[in-house]
Amino acid sequence: MLRRMRMRRGRLGIVLSIFFVCFLMLRYKGYSSQIYRLLYATFDTVYSYDQSRPHFCCTVFQGGLGNLLFQYAFSYSIAKDRNLTLLVSKDELGQLQQVFQIPNTSFDERGHRVCRYSKKYEDKFDVGYDSSILAVSNNTDLHFEGYFQSWVYWRDYDDDLRQQIQFHPQVLTQAKRLLAEALGSLGKISREVTLVGIHVRRGDMITNDYFKNYGYNVADEKYLATAMKYIRDRVKGDIVYVVCSNDMVWTKKAIKDPNAVFINGTKREYDMAALTLCDHFIMTVGTFGWWTGFLARGIIIYYDMPFRPGTPLAKNWASDYKETFFYPGWIGMR
Repeated sequence: MLRRMRMRRGRLGIVLSIFFVCFLMLRYKGYSSQIYRLLYATFDTVYSYDQSRPHFCCTVFQGGLGNLLFQYAFSYSIAKDRNLTLLVSKDELGQLQQVFQIPNTSFDERGHRVCRYSKKYEDKFDVGYDSSILAVSNNTDLHFEGYFQSWVYWRDYDDDLRQQIQFHPQVLTQAKRLLAEALGSLGKISREVTLVGIHVRRGDMITNDYFKNYGYNVADEKYLATAMKYIRDRVKGDIVYVVCSNDMVWTKKAIKDPNAVFINGTKREYDMAALTLCDHFIMTVGTFGWWTGFLARGIIIYYDMPFRPGTPLAKNWASDYKETFFYPGWIGMR
C-alpha cells in the first residue's frame, strides 16, 4: 500500500513539473526563446533534432588514392540519391582535389559532429556489392564506414563521376611529358605506335608478412605474358608497353620486351594519368590499378585471382566480385 502511494505521488510530481515548465514558457516567452537560442548555439543535441536543418551523409575516408575514390563515389551516389548534404573533411577531400577536378562538398563542422554520434552503417565486404547497406532509413543522417569497392553502388551516377574524376591540366601536362620522354628513348612518337599501359602492384604485398599471411596475391610473369600476348594478337602495327610499378626491379626482370619503357620514381598521379593516356591497359591488383582502368580506354585486362582462397582476406570479398567489383567489359585472366 505504501509503495502504491509513493508511486502515485511520483507521477503527480512529474505532471506538476511539466505543467509548471509549460506555464513558465507561456508566461515568459521572451526568456524561453532566448534560452532555446542559447542551447541551439551551444549543444549539438539540440541541433541534431532541428527539423529545419539539412540531413547529412558522412563516410569515414581511409586508405590510398584508389580507396578514397571508391569511398567518394559511394558517398556521392548515396547523397545524390537520398537528397542529403555530402560531408567530407577538408583534408580527405583535399587529397583527391590535388589530383582531380572534384568539386567542393560541405564542410559543416556541426554536421560532422552530429554524424560522429549517429548510427554507423558498415559494409559486409571490403570488395564487392552489399545490397543491405542501401536498406537504411530515409530522411535522416547517414554515417558509413567501409571500403565500398563496387561500381554497382554508383551505377546510376557513372556519368557524373566521370565528369568529376578528371585530372587537373597540370597533371596531364606532366604525364604527357613523361610519355614523350619514355618514347623518345626508343626513338618513337605516340602517334606512330599503339600504347599499352601496364601497372604492376607488388611492394608491401610481398615484403610485409602481415599482408602475405592475410592472403594478398600478386600477379606473376605468366599473367603478364598472357595479357600482353592477348593485346598483341589483336592490335596491328607497332606496340610500346608503358610500365609503372612499385617494384621496378622485379618488373624489369618479368617484362623483357624490347618495346617496353619503364616510368619510375614519379608521383602516383603522374603514373596514373600517363597510363590512362595509353590505348589499352593491363592491371594487376589494387585499387590504384582499378581506377586507372576505369579512366582508361580500349582493352582493359585484370588479374582475376587477387587473393588466396581460404585466407582471412578471401572472406572480405563478395562471392560475385568478378561481376560487382570488376567493371563490365573488362577481361579477367590469370
